[in-house]
Amino acid sequence: MMKKWVKDIFLPNAAKNSVLLLDSWPGFNDAKEMPEIKKKKIDILTIPPKTTGKIQPLDVGFNRYFKLILRTLEDKIRRMHPEFKLSQRSNIGRLLNQVIEQISAPRYNSLIQHAFIKPGYFDREYKKYETPDSYCFNFAKIGARCELKNCKELSFIRCSWCEKHICFHHFLMSLHCCRKNN
Repeated sequence: MMKKWVKDIFLPNAAKNSVLLLDSWPGFNDAKEMPEIKKKKIDILTIPPKTTGKIQPLDVGFNRYFKLILRTLEDKIRRMHPEFKLSQRSNIGRLLNQVIEQISAPRYNSLIQHAFIKPGYFDREYKKYETPDSYCFNFAKIGARCELKNCKELSFIRCSWCEKHICFHHFLMSLHCCRKNN
Protein backbone atom coordinates (compact mmCIF):
# COMPACT_ATOMS: atom_id res chain seq x y z
CA MET A 1 0.00 0.00 0.00
CA MET A 2 2.86 2.37 0.82
CA LYS A 3 4.52 1.73 -2.55
CA LYS A 4 1.22 2.36 -4.33
CA TRP A 5 0.83 5.69 -2.49
CA VAL A 6 4.39 6.70 -3.40
CA LYS A 7 3.90 5.80 -7.09
CA ASP A 8 0.34 7.06 -7.59
CA ILE A 9 0.10 10.04 -5.24
CA PHE A 10 3.47 11.31 -4.02
CA LEU A 11 5.74 11.02 -7.07
CA PRO A 12 3.39 12.66 -9.60
CA ASN A 13 3.12 15.66 -7.27
CA ALA A 14 6.72 15.87 -6.01
CA ALA A 15 9.29 18.07 -7.70
CA LYS A 16 12.74 16.72 -8.44
CA ASN A 17 15.07 16.94 -5.41
CA SER A 18 12.14 17.01 -2.96
CA VAL A 19 12.28 15.79 0.63
CA LEU A 20 9.93 13.13 1.98
CA LEU A 21 9.70 13.04 5.77
CA LEU A 22 8.64 9.61 7.03
CA ASP A 23 7.82 8.10 10.39
CA SER A 24 10.18 5.40 11.70
CA TRP A 25 7.67 2.64 10.91
CA PRO A 26 9.69 -0.22 9.32
CA GLY A 27 7.23 -0.51 6.42
CA PHE A 28 8.54 2.79 5.06
CA ASN A 29 12.05 1.41 4.58
CA ASP A 30 11.06 -0.03 1.19
CA ALA A 31 10.45 3.48 -0.14
CA LYS A 32 14.14 4.32 0.09
CA GLU A 33 14.97 1.55 -2.37
CA MET A 34 12.34 2.32 -4.99
CA PRO A 35 13.96 3.16 -8.35
CA GLU A 36 11.40 5.92 -8.95
CA ILE A 37 12.54 7.65 -5.74
CA LYS A 38 16.17 7.48 -6.79
CA LYS A 39 15.38 8.67 -10.32
CA LYS A 40 13.64 11.80 -9.03
CA LYS A 41 16.43 12.34 -6.45
CA ILE A 42 13.99 12.38 -3.55
CA ASP A 43 15.73 12.73 -0.19
CA ILE A 44 13.97 10.59 2.41
CA LEU A 45 14.38 11.62 6.03
CA THR A 46 13.19 9.37 8.84
CA ILE A 47 11.84 10.66 12.12
CA PRO A 48 13.69 8.78 14.89
CA PRO A 49 11.68 6.34 17.01
CA LYS A 50 10.00 7.74 20.13
CA THR A 51 10.25 11.35 18.90
CA THR A 52 7.10 11.52 16.82
CA GLY A 53 5.15 13.61 19.34
CA LYS A 54 7.95 16.18 19.42
CA ILE A 55 9.00 16.53 15.79
CA GLN A 56 6.35 15.00 13.51
CA PRO A 57 4.57 18.02 11.96
CA LEU A 58 1.14 16.37 11.97
CA ASP A 59 1.42 15.47 15.65
CA VAL A 60 2.91 18.81 16.68
CA GLY A 61 0.41 21.07 15.02
CA PHE A 62 -2.26 19.55 12.82
CA ASN A 63 -3.76 16.38 14.28
CA ARG A 64 -4.64 18.16 17.52
CA TYR A 65 -6.78 20.69 15.63
CA PHE A 66 -8.31 18.00 13.44
CA LYS A 67 -9.31 15.97 16.50
CA LEU A 68 -10.58 19.06 18.32
CA ILE A 69 -12.98 20.12 15.56
CA LEU A 70 -14.11 16.50 15.14
CA ARG A 71 -14.83 16.13 18.88
CA THR A 72 -16.65 19.45 19.03
CA LEU A 73 -18.85 18.40 16.10
CA GLU A 74 -19.55 15.04 17.74
CA ASP A 75 -20.45 16.73 21.04
CA LYS A 76 -22.80 19.20 19.33
CA ILE A 77 -24.44 16.39 17.37
CA ARG A 78 -24.99 14.31 20.51
CA ARG A 79 -26.58 17.32 22.25
CA MET A 80 -28.55 18.89 19.43
CA HIS A 81 -29.20 16.06 16.95
CA PRO A 82 -29.28 12.73 18.82
CA GLU A 83 -31.19 11.13 15.92
CA PHE A 84 -27.98 11.37 13.84
CA LYS A 85 -26.19 8.08 14.53
CA LEU A 86 -22.50 8.86 14.92
CA SER A 87 -21.63 5.15 14.78
CA GLN A 88 -23.10 4.59 11.29
CA ARG A 89 -20.45 4.18 8.60
CA SER A 90 -22.08 6.65 6.20
CA ASN A 91 -22.39 9.25 8.96
CA ILE A 92 -18.76 8.77 9.99
CA GLY A 93 -17.84 9.41 6.35
CA ARG A 94 -20.00 12.55 6.24
CA LEU A 95 -18.45 13.88 9.42
CA LEU A 96 -14.85 13.21 8.36
CA ASN A 97 -15.52 14.71 4.93
CA GLN A 98 -16.79 17.92 6.51
CA VAL A 99 -13.91 18.16 8.99
CA ILE A 100 -11.42 17.81 6.13
CA GLU A 101 -13.38 20.38 4.12
CA GLN A 102 -13.22 22.90 6.97
CA ILE A 103 -9.61 22.37 8.02
CA SER A 104 -8.34 22.66 4.42
CA ALA A 105 -9.58 26.25 4.07
CA PRO A 106 -6.89 28.80 3.12
CA ARG A 107 -7.46 30.64 6.41
CA TYR A 108 -5.50 27.83 8.14
CA ASN A 109 -2.37 27.95 5.94
CA SER A 110 -0.44 29.54 8.79
CA LEU A 111 -1.56 26.74 11.11
CA ILE A 112 -0.06 24.21 8.69
CA GLN A 113 3.16 26.24 8.42
CA HIS A 114 3.37 26.40 12.21
CA ALA A 115 3.34 22.58 12.30
CA PHE A 116 6.68 22.61 10.45
CA ILE A 117 8.16 25.67 12.17
CA LYS A 118 7.49 24.58 15.77
CA PRO A 119 9.61 21.38 15.62
CA GLY A 120 12.41 23.31 13.88
CA TYR A 121 12.18 22.25 10.22
CA PHE A 122 12.02 25.91 9.18
CA ASP A 123 13.31 28.97 10.95
CA ARG A 124 10.85 31.70 10.07
CA GLU A 125 7.95 33.63 11.43
CA TYR A 126 4.37 32.57 10.85
CA LYS A 127 1.20 34.61 10.93
CA LYS A 128 -0.99 34.32 13.98
CA TYR A 129 -3.95 32.08 13.31
CA GLU A 130 -7.29 31.28 14.83
CA THR A 131 -7.80 27.57 15.38
CA PRO A 132 -10.51 25.83 13.34
CA ASP A 133 -12.44 24.96 16.50
CA SER A 134 -12.41 28.55 17.69
CA TYR A 135 -13.36 30.02 14.31
CA CYS A 136 -16.09 27.52 13.47
CA PHE A 137 -17.84 27.40 16.84
CA ASN A 138 -17.11 30.56 18.85
CA PHE A 139 -19.16 33.03 16.89
CA ALA A 140 -20.24 36.16 18.72
CA LYS A 141 -23.63 36.18 17.03
CA ILE A 142 -25.87 34.53 19.65
CA GLY A 143 -28.90 32.98 18.00
CA ALA A 144 -27.22 33.10 14.57
CA ARG A 145 -29.33 31.62 11.80
CA CYS A 146 -28.34 29.63 8.74
CA GLU A 147 -27.40 31.96 5.91
CA LEU A 148 -28.19 29.54 3.08
CA LYS A 149 -31.26 29.41 0.84
CA ASN A 150 -33.62 31.43 3.06
CA CYS A 151 -33.15 28.89 5.84
CA LYS A 152 -34.17 30.03 9.32
CA GLU A 153 -32.66 27.16 11.32
CA LEU A 154 -30.15 27.89 14.08
CA SER A 155 -26.53 27.97 13.02
CA PHE A 156 -24.58 24.78 13.73
CA ILE A 157 -21.18 25.93 12.43
CA ARG A 158 -19.51 28.86 10.69
CA CYS A 159 -17.91 27.76 7.42
CA SER A 160 -14.15 28.32 7.25
CA TRP A 161 -14.39 28.96 3.50
CA CYS A 162 -17.41 31.19 2.88
CA GLU A 163 -17.67 32.52 6.47
CA LYS A 164 -21.41 31.91 6.54
CA HIS A 165 -23.32 30.43 9.44
CA ILE A 166 -24.67 27.03 8.38
CA CYS A 167 -27.36 24.87 10.00
CA PHE A 168 -26.91 21.17 10.74
CA HIS A 169 -28.96 20.08 7.73
CA HIS A 170 -27.09 22.17 5.17
CA PHE A 171 -23.69 21.47 6.71
CA LEU A 172 -23.87 17.73 7.32
CA MET A 173 -26.86 16.30 5.51
CA SER A 174 -26.44 18.35 2.30
CA LEU A 175 -22.62 18.30 2.68
CA HIS A 176 -21.99 22.04 2.38
CA CYS A 177 -18.86 22.43 0.24
CA CYS A 178 -17.16 25.68 -0.72
CA ARG A 179 -13.80 24.30 -1.87
CA LYS A 180 -14.97 23.69 -5.45
CA ASN A 181 -16.14 27.32 -5.62
CA ASN A 182 -12.80 28.81 -4.47
